[in-house]
Amino acid sequence: MGKAPEEIRSAAHYISTSNDKDGIADAIDAFLLPLVGGSS
Repeated sequence: MGKAPEEIRSAAHYISTSNDKDGIADAIDAFLLPLVGGSS
C-alpha cells in the first residue's frame, strides 16, 4: 500500500508500508494478531 497512488491511499482506512519495508508483516500485526490474541 505504501506504493499506491495518492488517490488510493487517501481513500484507504489503513495504509501499510511497502512490501520492500515488510508491509505484509505490518498488516498482519495490525489486523490478524489482535484476532488471535497476539501482540507485537
